[in-house]
Amino acid sequence: MTVTLKSMKGEEFVKKILAGERDFSYIRLEEGFNLKAHEAFRELQTYLYNQKFSKEPIILNYSKLEALQAPGIRLPYLQGKEIDLSRANLYKAVLSRSDFYKGNLYKVNLKESTLVGAWLEETNLILSKLKKAYLEGAVLRKAKLIESVLYGTILARVDMGETDLRRSFVKEAHFNNAYLCKTNFEHVQGIEEIADASGAIFDKNTILTEKQKEILKKKGARYFCF
Repeated sequence: MTVTLKSMKGEEFVKKILAGERDFSYIRLEEGFNLKAHEAFRELQTYLYNQKFSKEPIILNYSKLEALQAPGIRLPYLQGKEIDLSRANLYKAVLSRSDFYKGNLYKVNLKESTLVGAWLEETNLILSKLKKAYLEGAVLRKAKLIESVLYGTILARVDMGETDLRRSFVKEAHFNNAYLCKTNFEHVQGIEEIADASGAIFDKNTILTEKQKEILKKKGARYFCF
């Protein structure tokens, strides 16, 4: 079934959030909207800081916000199933506990962002920038992180089962206690310089070269044979 998205200007989007509206499912925000440059951005940030999103989250399920410019935005618990945030700038954004299940985050800038406990299962993160992002406890199962930048990224206790890391850059990344079964490490760069893998587990179905296996073991990872 084809669903028609409702077009929305950035000005209207900001006004509705400040007015207390929460559900923005099935909208198409004007492409490239620069929220950071909007005159009400500071007011919006103050408003968002004082909300209890654990009870009443912003909902953007099935919406398109392509190339959104919103560095530093604070939207924990965001509901964004199948959201399109491709090419968005979310540098230093606070998105903990958010749900991006099957979302399109292609080429998104999430450098130094906070995504603790976020749900990113089957999410497209190809060519994404996650340098020094904080994803402890997140779910990245079956996510595509092909050619993504994970330099210094915190991936502690992350479920990366069947995650595609091909040609990604993982220097100084933290994989401690991560679940790496069936993860694809083909042509991953910087693996010899990851910061930590203590307590991480991988299995016979994890795609690794023998050299990569030895590196992970030296960093504290365990081979778990089912």
